[in-house]
Amino acid sequence: MKTISIEPSGYEALETAIARVQAAVDRGIADPVRAMAALREARTELFRLRETLRDKVVITAPDDPDAA
Repeated sequence: MKTISIEPSGYEALETAIARVQAAVDRGIADPVRAMAALREARTELFRLRETLRDKVVITAPDDPDAA
């Protein structure tokens, strides 16, 4: 079993990144003319979310090879 730990500042950073993705998608839904730009913006925010996950979240697993 894997264990996931989030640094103290990580939860807020993740919440912010997710909110930015949602806002970009919502802008694309609300204005179809601007949808492609909003999708590009959402994609950029997803890359930032990936960076946040990499920097703020620690995933560990047991050392026992049989645990996998």
